[in-house]
Amino acid sequence: MHIITFDSIDSTNNYLKIHHQDLPHFTVVRARYQSAGRGQLSRQWISNPNENLLVSFLFKDIKSPLQVQSIEKTAISLCISFFKAYGIQATHKLPNDILVDGKKIAGMLIETKQMDQSFAYVILGIGININQKLFTGLDSATSLHLLTRSTYDIDEVFRDFLEASRAFETM
Repeated sequence: MHIITFDSIDSTNNYLKIHHQDLPHFTVVRARYQSAGRGQLSRQWISNPNENLLVSFLFKDIKSPLQVQSIEKTAISLCISFFKAYGIQATHKLPNDILVDGKKIAGMLIETKQMDQSFAYVILGIGININQKLFTGLDSATSLHLLTRSTYDIDEVFRDFLEASRAFETM
């Protein structure tokens, strides 16, 4: 696993799209802040600096759409298990939301570049609301902090999340 961390970047997914040819399979890019984070349908993903987990995974040599679906299913299971470890019952809402009591706590964005019969890359971006308390203009968002009334060390949460993400290494 190759890990790259930025204090600030436009988008972890964008970084991997631009640099995928020079990076190894299963590169993980993390940002403490994204100025242009995105979700599905080009929606903006707004996150306060140093309060949330913003991470993208690069998968290379993916041969079929079934492998892409497997990555997506694994990501959903990973997120639900991640919250379960904190005593939180999360659910998946199509296409890419992770909810707790009807409020969004995490989101995923999968982007691909297909070449012939395989994929040049599959990029999985995941944003998880950890310590953020206010979500301006979003009544339907929550965070780990709001649910547990605890403040978390983002670096420790990232390490825990990476450990849980080892299921991706074989893909």
